[in-house]
Amino acid sequence: MLLYTYIILLVITSIGILVGIKLSLRVPNKIKIISSISLVILLLRYISLFIMIFQENIKYMYMLESFYFLYFVCIPIFGVICLYILLRNDNINFKYVVLISFLYIIMYFIWVLRASVKIILMNNYNLGYAMNLKNNLWYVDIIYLFINVAFLIVTVNIFNKDRSDKVGGTLIIFASLFTIVIIMLPYLFNNIIPQYCMGELIWVIALDYCLSKTVKRPGKRVKSGK
Repeated sequence: MLLYTYIILLVITSIGILVGIKLSLRVPNKIKIISSISLVILLLRYISLFIMIFQENIKYMYMLESFYFLYFVCIPIFGVICLYILLRNDNINFKYVVLISFLYIIMYFIWVLRASVKIILMNNYNLGYAMNLKNNLWYVDIIYLFINVAFLIVTVNIFNKDRSDKVGGTLIIFASLFTIVIIMLPYLFNNIIPQYCMGELIWVIALDYCLSKTVKRPGKRVKSGK
């Protein structure tokens, strides 16, 4: 039963990613570039998760190392894009957001290529394999935790402003809170689902919603920032 739940979760999130990629093709160019790239990158992670369920030969798992931890890249970029759209601040130069995002992606691949990982069979072996960092796993989780805490704090401040997008703000708050809880759970209890997929799903929904608010419509000019 848990296996089917896990697969359904992966499928739903993958569909959400594909919807986001489709929306990305219709948003202002500056948002289009970074949103579409980050969504494609996350899709690669989910393809690798499917492979780790159904592939039984462990030697192939090491080929997926670069893709397995891609949530650490994509979710922060999703959060920045969502906040940029919700802030509706033309004084923010989005070129810097794009530049920092690309540097962040490059830094990730440099880090992951140098990192040592161990591949384990999940306690529920039907769920396939998972990867853990051999050293400093807590360090990565703490960074990911604080990134989500930062998004939560900023979004709450935006949410309290007049004319703020309450739906978008609620989605980001919920995504941040859910991700924070999921990060902490494995340190308190046995991990039921071996990934941060629930948090990622809500982040994908939040991004899809925010992108839908900036979709170019005939006869309507959408501001994309500087």
